[in-house]
Amino acid sequence: MRFLTQAKVLSAMVLGALLLLASASSARAGYFYQIFDNGVAQTGIVTPAGNTFVTVVSTTNFDITIASSFTVQTSGLTTLDSQLQAHEKATSTGKNTIEIRIAYTDYALPAGSPVTVSSSGAANFGDTSMNDTGMGQAWGDAGNTSTFNTGVTGGVQTGTSPGGTAFGVVLLPNPSTFEFAKSGNYSLKQDLKLSLTEHVNTTGQIELITDVAIPAPAGLALVLTGLPVLGLGGLLRRRKKA
Repeated sequence: MRFLTQAKVLSAMVLGALLLLASASSARAGYFYQIFDNGVAQTGIVTPAGNTFVTVVSTTNFDITIASSFTVQTSGLTTLDSQLQAHEKATSTGKNTIEIRIAYTDYALPAGSPVTVSSSGAANFGDTSMNDTGMGQAWGDAGNTSTFNTGVTGGVQTGTSPGGTAFGVVLLPNPSTFEFAKSGNYSLKQDLKLSLTEHVNTTGQIELITDVAIPAPAGLALVLTGLPVLGLGGLLRRRKKA
């Protein structure tokens, strides 16, 4: 399929960029992720090595590309940046939801407690229905577990399509900010979802950036000022289905 060919090429380009970002960190941690289509697991729990990964996957209703990178900006600031791009298949009907759950475990920086977590994101929509959505949520887990969607959270952040094609739809609230206390290594969790209604060429994309910092909030606000909107933007192109 043309979509998969384009996605693989573009994924390789994104992987190169993410590897450059991650090379500056000294993380000794681990990724865990799992993909769900309409709530049904499409994979087991996957454990990619390193501080970054990019994967192209075909699920029941979607062809997707996922990418994530964990970086140490400074000794007082770490960032988990994850992205989900989805193209709804011609064989799918109605409204469908694609989801990736991510856990990044066993990290100590920034030192001290409590830490402040600030999560921001945006979504792109192509050929979508009004009220199609992109949703993100982040957790900080002082227990350092790999269990998805557990710990302290600032709640769900949502961006809604106005219908048709729309770029840079900010996930609200923006940012979602919370604190959690830790005494040792911790884990970060993210959940990214796209709920899309099949049209001629329905495509969605969401990015969630989660920063963990000490101290907060002034320094963190400056970091978020330059929030990149969807580094996988090149993947969102209007395509005709065969």
